[in-house]
Amino acid sequence: MKKQQSIFKLIGKLARILVGIVQRGETFTPEKTVLTWTEAA
Repeated sequence: MKKQQSIFKLIGKLARILVGIVQRGETFTPEKTVLTWTEAA
């Protein structure tokens, strides 16, 4: 996969995440993000 394609794919994923958060009316909590990153590692 070319570099530009992978960047567009990443942007698409981030956009879907943001749309999901907005639709559910959730607020951004950095604690959730930190827990997700530590669990993945």
